[in-house]
Amino acid sequence: MLTRARIRGYKSLEDVEVRLESLAVLFGPNAAGKSNFLDALQLVSKFGTSRTVKEAFDPPYRGKPIESFTVGSGGLKGLIGRDSLAFSIEIDLRLSDAVVDAVDRQIRDMRRPSGDAPPHPDSPFFRGKSGGARADMQAYPAAGVRPPPPPPPPPLDRQGGGGEAPGPGPDTIAHVDALFAEASEGWKPG
Repeated sequence: MLTRARIRGYKSLEDVEVRLESLAVLFGPNAAGKSNFLDALQLVSKFGTSRTVKEAFDPPYRGKPIESFTVGSGGLKGLIGRDSLAFSIEIDLRLSDAVVDAVDRQIRDMRRPSGDAPPHPDSPFFRGKSGGARADMQAYPAAGVRPPPPPPPPPLDRQGGGGEAPGPGPDTIAHVDALFAEASEGWKPG
């Protein structure tokens, strides 16, 4: 269950933090940012499940990647001409006992060589009940380059603390380059 979302610089959401309960109702006038809030949650989920950044921005994502940044008064042309762009989406979540047990069973089954007896159920692989995720995107459209990606946050270990995580591979970096080249095609800094 999502318990908190903080979104900065994403579409119309300049800096929004929302605490969520087990039932959340999203309402407001047209163009208030309701769909953008849901898009941000979908995007951070797709970042966690997609093989590449390009895949995370594939349909049903609404809009081109460059349109994900807060535009401001200069419109899209002004956005492309900026020295740098950034958005950040972070979420906190809490897992139910049933989800934790199901994930633990799946990990246990994947790690068990075929034909072997399962490990003792009192030796869990996964026991985290809360965690979070954060997606940061940066681009430098006026310079035509992107920054090196920051290292990803470490995954949670069994006690909910951080472990070691590998950095993004060349495939991810190549797709970030391709995304921003495609999104800014035809635009010139001005």
